[in-house]
Amino acid sequence: MFDYLFLWPDQCPSVPHDDDLLEAARLYRLQKFAESEAHVLLIDLDFAAKPDYAFLLALMRLSRQRYRAFELIYDVINRIPGQQPWVRFLYAQYLFQKGDIPKLMALGPSFWGPKDIFWPLLLSQSALAIHLGCCDEAHQLLNQIPLPWRHCLEAVRLRCRIYERNQEFHSSLSLLLAAIKRFPQHLQTRIHLLDVAIKARSQEHTLPILNEFLDKYGECLEVLTSLSQIRLLQHRNADARRVILQNRAWNSITPNQESNSSNIFNCYDRLGLVDWLAFAPFSRDQAKYSELPLLMRENLCLQMASLEMSSYQRLLPKVISDYQSMNQNSSSFVDAVGKHHENISEKVNLKIAWITGDLSYHPVGRFLLGFFNQLKVSRCQHFLFDVFDHANESRREWFESLPHLQVMNFGNGSFEMKYKQICSLKVDIAIDLSGWTSGHIMRGFMQRLAPIQLSYLGYFASTGLSEMDYWLGDQNLFPMPMNEWHTEEIWRLNRCFLAWDPPEILPESSVVISDASSGGGIRFGSFNHNRKLSNQTLELWGEILSSIPDARLVLKAARSDDLGTQSLLARRMSRVGLDPERVIWLPRTGTAIEHLHQYSHVDIALDCFPNGGCTTTCEALWMGVPVITLTGRSYVSRMSTAVLHGAGMSDWCVASLKQYVELAKTQAGQISWLRQNRSHWRNQLKTNSLGDGAGLIHHLERAFAEMALVSR
Repeated sequence: MFDYLFLWPDQCPSVPHDDDLLEAARLYRLQKFAESEAHVLLIDLDFAAKPDYAFLLALMRLSRQRYRAFELIYDVINRIPGQQPWVRFLYAQYLFQKGDIPKLMALGPSFWGPKDIFWPLLLSQSALAIHLGCCDEAHQLLNQIPLPWRHCLEAVRLRCRIYERNQEFHSSLSLLLAAIKRFPQHLQTRIHLLDVAIKARSQEHTLPILNEFLDKYGECLEVLTSLSQIRLLQHRNADARRVILQNRAWNSITPNQESNSSNIFNCYDRLGLVDWLAFAPFSRDQAKYSELPLLMRENLCLQMASLEMSSYQRLLPKVISDYQSMNQNSSSFVDAVGKHHENISEKVNLKIAWITGDLSYHPVGRFLLGFFNQLKVSRCQHFLFDVFDHANESRREWFESLPHLQVMNFGNGSFEMKYKQICSLKVDIAIDLSGWTSGHIMRGFMQRLAPIQLSYLGYFASTGLSEMDYWLGDQNLFPMPMNEWHTEEIWRLNRCFLAWDPPEILPESSVVISDASSGGGIRFGSFNHNRKLSNQTLELWGEILSSIPDARLVLKAARSDDLGTQSLLARRMSRVGLDPERVIWLPRTGTAIEHLHQYSHVDIALDCFPNGGCTTTCEALWMGVPVITLTGRSYVSRMSTAVLHGAGMSDWCVASLKQYVELAKTQAGQISWLRQNRSHWRNQLKTNSLGDGAGLIHHLERAFAEMALVSR
């Protein structure tokens, strides 16, 4: 009977079996759950006399998440002598489904027992190892499964999970496509396939897989998480919100996997509805926060930092603690850095590791390219580590031809592999360019990748790591005194912390400044994401429009076909006194050039708060549009201030809401000059430190040398 539960459909008998138990198992394997359950329940079931039937019935209850019914059956069969191996398997599966990993980890060797008694226990052990990040151990466990069961669907899916932990999503996708072809009626494999297609960013497969699923099953509970994620990727944020709320309604009746609620945070973030975060139970209750999946907690911490919430300081240590536990449970680390005792203060040619998951057309990748392209002579050895596979969206090739830069492709492979490879180079300084954003390897920084470690450019808050030695910025990001919470030592460059110096390979390098759209009153605008359009920001913009009768507000915060998101945003505007009828909605564009040309519709850009712009501020200046910003109290609300100071435009930075409104009104009176002299702002950028990529890399190398000196 047990073997039937792991057969492929083409291995199952095609006709009903004479044996009632085997027939129930066959139907169960073919995903005919109702028929299988009915077949078992027709039997006069005596658990003690027929424990195999009890096992199958318990498995049915577990697969349908009827946990109380499962517990009742399990309590009985657990007392039956001689049935312990498969009872342990049931218990392990139960703990996994309930998400009680700590209890599962606490089970000792005696629980798992000899591996030759009941091989499915190896599946449970492998799943636990994958969850803990021990992929090599998981692979070894799967290889201990006897043939032919080593290639059963459950083992295939676990191998896919190993690929996914190693960020080899396309390898996982290939296995799952073959599996679903052989077992098309297996719902959970279809869900798994859709999830991996999204992670692999496969334009070829994602929508066809989704549409086939919707045609076959509709918007059932199991697909709602993936569907909401796809709608977010499509920037159909209002539809994503509908799907997420539908999912929550389902879960209020039949609790589903905890990950099914994770996209709600991204959705509300995309819609600008982030104020609710301060009132969420997990923002105030450490216990409720600890119950959330790790990746969800990372995402929440990032959003809390973007809102300048004090709970960031309180809740981030829990995320760090979980990663520290992973490191302690992993047996494959090497003490490479611990043996690297060379006195780097005496080194002339420092080895610098730049570590990022954003080598795509991403702001970090574009900023990096801008100053590495200007690196003509260097006393340092620079290594650029690409630790996230962007597939066809990768722009690693932009960097591979640059002199004085060695590019290392670690987009695929396990975390342990990436850690060992970076450590093997014995770099002197490791620079984290991701923070707690996707693709990070903060576990590596906890283990020490280099004698000196610093956070720079890619994250807007403290990492919270005691092992991160410096947080690199400038005096405008980090004012004196600095009141923002941080665990790193602050290092201030004596120039702008970044540079906008696009090389020829980037489309923005050759784009011509468009003439301003003619006619009409002053046009204020913002191309920042919805997530940055706080209620305070919208209310202030409403005050500006009210004080200038012919002014308009130009926004590019939603797709032109995403009317639901526009409607939700318009309601928010009305509630805070901003007339939606005075808003010009720009559509999303297909190319970067088309996007930049849309700045012709804007005369003055208005920065958001507390989560301000950075790349959008640089783009606006580049396209001839000045920016007004409110200087806040943290990194996230001071990025535009640093950029504008770097462009010699400190007079466009204000310290109060009143000054923000007054500056907007004053500059609106210069509408003719602004429209006739748009090239002034690009020149302003290019002739100051913001436009000096060569100067930035020179200052960075000097800072690295000084860090090495003080490390003595």
